[in-house]
Parts: sequence; structure tokens; C-alpha cells
Amino acid sequence: MQDTPLFVAHSETARTGAEAEAYELDEWSEERAVQLAREEGIELTPEHMAILRFLREQYRVRGPMPAREMIAMLSEEYQTQGGKKHLYHLFPGGPVCQASRLAGLPVPSDAIDKSFGSVM
Repeated sequence: MQDTPLFVAHSETARTGAEAEAYELDEWSEERAVQLAREEGIELTPEHMAILRFLREQYRVRGPMPAREMIAMLSEEYQTQGGKKHLYHLFPGGPVCQASRLAGLPVPSDAIDKSFGSVM
């Protein structure tokens, strides 16, 4: 049995594991992020885009990370802008799950609740 968690790509066909990660990383663009965000009721600002680019760079450097580690990293990086509260405001669907989806990254497998990090 494969130990890789299922990751559903935003496309008509689902991909799993490394295949999904490679697909999303290669196929992502800022235009795609804007389109996905609109579908989720968010108009991306330059501030949103900076966070998405930051997440993508961290993923390239560090690889996948647990949800709690990811939210801690984001909170520290954006502490001067208001930390977690600010991130929740920008990504009401959760700064880990929603931002990962919009950045074309796999949602951490330990983020069972897809609104992880949400104040809702």
C-alpha cells in the first residue's frame, strides 16, 4: 500500500504524491493563482502574491513540511505585518491550506481540517 497521501490537483483529473506535486509546481502561474483565488472569493493583492511566492520558494528549498511548522514559519516571516491574524485576514480559508492550494503546492497531509489556521 502506498504511503503517499492523496492530493487532488485543481484539474479534471486527480494526481497523487510526487506526480501531483510536480504537476502543480510546473503548471502554476500567477494568472492561475488569480483565477483559483477568484473562484474562492478572494481578489489577490501584491501582498497575497508575495506570500504565495514565499511559500513556493520555501517549498523548493525545504520541501514539504508539516502544517504546524508551516504556520509557525509564516507567522514568523510576517510578524511585523501582524503575524497569524494578518495571514488569516488574507487567507480566510486558512493560511496553510488555502495559501498552499493557491500557490500550487500540496496541502500538508497533517492538515486534516482544510481550513487549518482559520479563525472561522
